[in-house]
Amino acid sequence: MWGSMKTGPGGQFFTLLQNNGALCTYYGTFKNKGQLLWSNNVQSQQGQFFLIMQDDGNLCVYRGTGPDDNQGFVWGSKN
Repeated sequence: MWGSMKTGPGGQFFTLLQNNGALCTYYGTFKNKGQLLWSNNVQSQQGQFFLIMQDDGNLCVYRGTGPDDNQGFVWGSKN
């Protein structure tokens, strides 16, 4: 449904929603983080954020701890 449209040379990758609202994909593993492959280029203030795939296929980051604590839109893949 959604992809970053970035490819790497192969190997291990992981995606992380950071505590500043940035959704980032890195080469390597969580324990052994390598270079950044892709980011949504969001740099919000530190806080709590959640990621949700909406019914319309838009992958979105919102402020808050989850859908019941939605404190505002930060980023969407269709925006």
